[in-house]
Amino acid sequence: MPAGLPAIPSDALKILIGDNAFILNGMSKLTAIKVGICEVLSIERTPAGVSVGADLYDSDGKLVARIADGKLDVLTGDNVRSTRNGDLSNIIITDRGGNEMLFVRYLNSTTVQARGIFSCPGHKPVVVKDQQPIPGLIMRGMCAVGVRYGITVQ
Repeated sequence: MPAGLPAIPSDALKILIGDNAFILNGMSKLTAIKVGICEVLSIERTPAGVSVGADLYDSDGKLVARIADGKLDVLTGDNVRSTRNGDLSNIIITDRGGNEMLFVRYLNSTTVQARGIFSCPGHKPVVVKDQQPIPGLIMRGMCAVGVRYGITVQ
């Protein structure tokens, strides 16, 4: 590590989004992705563990699913499906066409990886792929420690 930079504690929570990483120290919350005014993905570390929050919108800007307090609420009937594929370390939410709207994987006790298609009414969807630059963002390959907001797209 370069001189003058603080060491990252081994128990810090690492959140991998696209080709970026965000580091949370202690108990805190990161608004990982914000599109317009919509906080579409958040990751929080509490004494009980790591939790995910998400608001998922369809291509028409309609809120179709929400994850809050460890519970998935599907708001539009059969338009959204949640699967685990037998693996409790994954959260996978797809639309009716099988497109992955959200994928979250708990890689280990200190690392979470997220990808998906994130949208907000009046905004173009933001497509996040593993280890890929996020279209429309200038920052690439960035690591941020102790921030409250990760990626914001206007």
